[in-house]
Formats: sequence, structure tokens, C-alpha cells
Amino acid sequence: MAGELATRGGVYLVLAVLVVALRSGRDAVRWTVVGVLGVIGMLSLVVEPVRALLDGATVAGFLAAASGPDLVIAALRTLHVGAVLMALALLFHPVAHRFFRPVRPRT
Repeated sequence: MAGELATRGGVYLVLAVLVVALRSGRDAVRWTVVGVLGVIGMLSLVVEPVRALLDGATVAGFLAAASGPDLVIAALRTLHVGAVLMALALLFHPVAHRFFRPVRPRT
């Protein structure tokens, strides 16, 4: 458990640094956030539920057998997935495109 907490803490620290770096307007930072948040982060959120579904579990079965804490965790995970998808969408909103224009060297 300590190793998992350290790993998650490290990922959150990297993501926090990247989010602050977004203010620079560099397109490379935006794409790095997409990779870390949209790929690695999303996989960490959906792998366990997808694996359970592939192993034959059902949503109805989960809901019938889930304890209160299990339901809270499932709700938080669902909200987290929604927040990640919204953040990714906002990174490519037209206003964001203007902010993240590629920097061209001055001649």
C-alpha cells in the first residue's frame, strides 16, 4: 500500500508541475498533459473495472453486492473519469487553441 501511495503521489506531483507549466502556452506541455492525464491517468481509472467486466462481473451484480464504501469509490471514480474527459476536451477548446499556438522563433 505504501508503494502504491508513493507511485500515485509521484504521478500527481508530475501532473501538478505540468498543469502549472500549461501557463507557458507551449503546445508540447499540452500534449504531455494529454499523455500523462489522458492515457496513463485514464488507464489507471478504467483498467480495474474493465478487467472485472471481462471476467464476467456485471454492473447490476456490483451494485447489488457493493457496500457503502464500494459505492462511494465507484461514484468518485466515475466523477474522476468525467473530470479527466472534461479537462482533455477543454485543452482543445478553440480558446485553448489560440493560447497554445506553436512558438515560432523570431527571425
